[in-house]
Order: sequence, then C-alpha cells, then structure tokens
Amino acid sequence: MSRTDEFIRELRALSGLKNAILRGITLSKKDNSATFSLVTDKAYTREEEENARKVAERYLPTGFIARMDIVKRVPDKEMLKKKIFDYIEAKFPAACAFLEEEHIEVEMLTSGANFVVKIASGEQALFTSGKILDDTSRYLSTVFCGTFYGTVSIVEKEETDSSLLDEVPQTEEEIPLDIRRFEICNYAKIDGF
Repeated sequence: MSRTDEFIRELRALSGLKNAILRGITLSKKDNSATFSLVTDKAYTREEEENARKVAERYLPTGFIARMDIVKRVPDKEMLKKKIFDYIEAKFPAACAFLEEEHIEVEMLTSGANFVVKIASGEQALFTSGKILDDTSRYLSTVFCGTFYGTVSIVEKEETDSSLLDEVPQTEEEIPLDIRRFEICNYAKIDGF
C-alpha cells in the first residue's frame, strides 16, 4: 500500500471524513507548511479536523506544519447535470455539438450518482467508446465524494425541418469573371531563393 493510500485510509477512519477525497496539497516555503485540501460529504467536528491535521503532520518531513482546508460538498441533481455538461463541453467539444444540458439525467445514490446521456443514434460512436463517460466519471470523483457511473440512452431527437436542407434554386445568371493578368517587371533573383 502506498503512503498516499495509508494517509487516506487514516483520514477516512474519522467519521466526518469517512468518504473524504484529497484534492491537493499546497506547499509553502515561506513558513514550511503544507495545506491539505479535502472534500467531504459528511458533517465534521473541530476535533476531527484537528485529528486530520495530526495525521497529515505524521506524513510530512520534520519541520513542516500541516494545515487543513476541508470543504463539505454534497451535490444535487441540477449541480451534477451542470458539471457533467460543462466538463463534456470543455473536454469533448465535438461530442457536445448536439448535446444540451436537458439531455442529461441524474439518479442520486447514497454515495455518488448514476447519469445517463441521451443521444441520437448517429452520435452513439462518440459516447460508446467509453472515453467520454469514463473521463467524466473520474472528474466527478475528484470534485465530489462517492462513485459516479455514466451510460448512454439512444433516443429519437427532433429532426431538422427538411425544407431547410433543400437546395435553393439558382435565380441569378452566372456572370463570367474577367481574369486580370499583370506582367512581372524588374524581377531580381535573391541569393538563396
């Protein structure tokens, strides 16, 4: 087991940090401190925060001070839909071309959520390769506590008005363009070209 896994296991032994995720560690040379950024979905006490600081300090080199930055973050359906849509839009713009936030459904679980992206059959190849949904699930697990799993649902989307796709009849006469030609004068060759 790695030292990071041991550290997380010790933190999660505290009831308020049972599902905590480590978002990052910021080191400060100025005062030899390390600030541990954690996200939890449970209420935690000052005592648990102090115990977490003591646990973190044991994993630091001698002379370093541990600080804790703990945020309690519990998502709801709307927050998750927005995060999912924003992430796909930022990381996979081609896949997001025909996706709207309304095409995402979220089912909240005890710890995490399942989400379904409704797509038309022509867009299926983009999403079923697994990369988009897996990356989105991993991203959500770094922002919120819990496990997230995404799937796709093939739906019939409204087709565009086919009259818009019809070719517009040409009503103007084609006018031939006059081609203008210019002579090149005083041409001097430059060395190397």
